[in-house]
Amino acid sequence: MTFILLYVGAISYLAFFSKKFNNKHLKNDELVPLIKFTDIESFNIDENGIDTIIKAQKALRFKKFDKLEKVNIVTFARGQTESLRAKEAKYENDTAYLYGDVLYKREDNLTIKTQKVVYNIKKELIFSQNPFTLINDKVKIEGNSFSYNKQKGIIKATEIVALIKETERL
Repeated sequence: MTFILLYVGAISYLAFFSKKFNNKHLKNDELVPLIKFTDIESFNIDENGIDTIIKAQKALRFKKFDKLEKVNIVTFARGQTESLRAKEAKYENDTAYLYGDVLYKREDNLTIKTQKVVYNIKKELIFSQNPFTLINDKVKIEGNSFSYNKQKGIIKATEIVALIKETERL
């Protein structure tokens, strides 16, 4: 008798709660990746050779976006090597959203450190609404937000404090 009550109770429990876990929850594009890659390297090659290299420890492809972990984007543009690293990135509609210990570095020793960055790849714009530190050979700048137009080489920043290293005295 106890077994029958336990069996009926278990069936009733499963029948009641199975309505909460139907297939539409499993088919949610935001939750289930279409494919998973580990230790990836992706190369963008044009008529001049390799333009961009993207490395990531892990990549998940969803229907509308890609999610990357421990990502490093290296570009070779205008005769200069640049890299953009972060703990995480989300790539959607030609825009990369980078999070966690974001580091932008150029081979001319310009470095920008922050926690969140948006990188519009087609327009070559990098911007952040978070506090940042910019360092090169002659200056250290801290501010609240910045934008960097890679095509024009123009960096704009708000609420900055700058320490400028004097190279020669007059």
